[in-house]
Amino acid sequence: MNDPLSINDPRAHEARTRRLNDALRRFHVGGRVLLSLGITCLSDNAIASILNAVRTYDGFSAENDSDNLHDFGIIEVGEHTVMFKIDVASAPRSAGISPLSPYAPSPPFIPD
Repeated sequence: MNDPLSINDPRAHEARTRRLNDALRRFHVGGRVLLSLGITCLSDNAIASILNAVRTYDGFSAENDSDNLHDFGIIEVGEHTVMFKIDVASAPRSAGISPLSPYAPSPPFIPD
């Protein structure tokens, strides 16, 4: 996937973005996890449940993820409706290289 020719391939770009988004969502690697004030005011158990629900979310479909980037979801966790957003494009850059660049290091292995 680090093939320089993939820079102009929209499907390769989409696949790389999706892998980076999944790595952050599922394993908290490749970026930062930020919580809203409303979430941080909940109990430790509620926060852990929410983080686990986001981490294990697999409800992406053509209806709710039309770009196929796995970057947004709405989930019910107990009595809470939670929205999550992943924005790889604004992730911190290492040595000035965008994480979306085909020259950027590959994300860690992500099991299916």
